[in-house]
Amino acid sequence: METCKYLNREGSKRILKGGVVVYEEQLASLLLFLRTPMEQLRMAFLHHLFLSLIAPPSHLPSDSLRVFFQDLAIYSSLKTLSIRYSEALIVQDPGLIDLISALKTIEDLRVHAAGDRALSLVRLWQSCLVHATVELGTCGIWGLSPANADAVNILKHSQYTLESLKLVFPGCLMETGPVYPRVNSLSVRGSRYTPYISCYVRTFPNLVTFSFSDIHYHEILSNADIDAARATNVDFIRTSSAWSALNSICMPLELLYTYGISRTVREITVDDFGRTEDPRIGYMLHTVLNDMHPKILKYHATNCTIFLNPTFVAALSAKRHPPIEILYLRLELVPGSRGSVDVLEMMVSSFLHLSYISRAQKKHHAWNPGHCMRDR
Repeated sequence: METCKYLNREGSKRILKGGVVVYEEQLASLLLFLRTPMEQLRMAFLHHLFLSLIAPPSHLPSDSLRVFFQDLAIYSSLKTLSIRYSEALIVQDPGLIDLISALKTIEDLRVHAAGDRALSLVRLWQSCLVHATVELGTCGIWGLSPANADAVNILKHSQYTLESLKLVFPGCLMETGPVYPRVNSLSVRGSRYTPYISCYVRTFPNLVTFSFSDIHYHEILSNADIDAARATNVDFIRTSSAWSALNSICMPLELLYTYGISRTVREITVDDFGRTEDPRIGYMLHTVLNDMHPKILKYHATNCTIFLNPTFVAALSAKRHPPIEILYLRLELVPGSRGSVDVLEMMVSSFLHLSYISRAQKKHHAWNPGHCMRDR
C-alpha cells in the first residue's frame, strides 16, 4: 500500500512539476487526472499552468472551469498562471474573474490578448505578484474603461513586490502614478513613442534591463524637436541617481539618442526596424556609444544599406575608451536578397581587423515582420 502511494505521489510530481499547457481538447484529461481521491496531493505538485483555451469543450459541464479554479484555490500552490486568450475566456464566463483573481499563491501572471474584462481581472488581483506580463489584444485596443487605460496603475497592488514587467500596450506611460522600486527588468512593446524618459525613470527607478520595441510613431519629430527632447532628457538623467545599475538596453537608435541615457552599460541592442535611411544615423550611433560605453553592441536591421553608410561605419570604427569588445550584426533578410548576405559578411570581416574588437559575429535569416523583435 505504501509503495502504491509513493508511486502515485512521485508519478504525479514528475508529470506536473514542469508545468501543464492546457488546450481545449486536453482539459477533460487534466480534470480527470486531478479529480481523484489523490486530488489534494496532485494539485500540490501543480506549480505552473498555461491555459490556451477560449471555453470548456461542449462535452464538459459549463461550470467545469469554475470548479477547476475553485479546487486550485483550495489545494494548489500555483506559482505561474498564463492565460493566452484571456478576454475571450472571460467573456464566455465573467464569473471567472473573482475565482481566478483569488489565487493567492500566484507570483507570475501572464495575461495575453486582453481587453477590458481581462484587465479588470489584473486590476482586482488579490495577491502580490513578482513577475507580470500584460498583453493587450486587438479586441481591447479601443474603448478601455478609464480604470484599465493605464497598464501601470492596474498593477499597483504589486507595487512593492513586482520585479519584472512585460507590457504590450498601445498607450504612453503616465507621468503620475505608482512607483515600482523593485522592478529591475522592463520590456515594453507596441507602445506609442514618447520623446521624454522622465516617466520611465520616475516609475521604475532601479532598472537593470530595459527593452522598448515595436514603437508606434504617432508623431514624427523633426531633428530640431529630437535634439530639444534629448537636451531635456540629458539634463534630467544627470540630476537623477536612478538607473545606476542599468546593465543592458534594447530600443531603436533614434530613441536611444533622444533619451540621452548617460549611464555606462554592458550591452546595447539596437533594433532599427524603422527609419534606417536617416542621414544622421552615424552621428546618433556615435553619440549613443559615447554616452553609454558598451562592451557589447548588437545591431539588428532589415536593410543592408545601413552597413554601407560611411558615417555608420565610422561610428563603429572610432576608437573609444572603454572599447566595444564584441560586435554582433543581425540582418533580417527580405527573400531573395543574397547580396545583402554578402554585404553583411564583408562588414563583419572588416570589423574583425580592428584590434579593439575582440569578436565580431553575424546572423541573418528570413524576415518575418510579425516576429522579428519578439524573441531575444
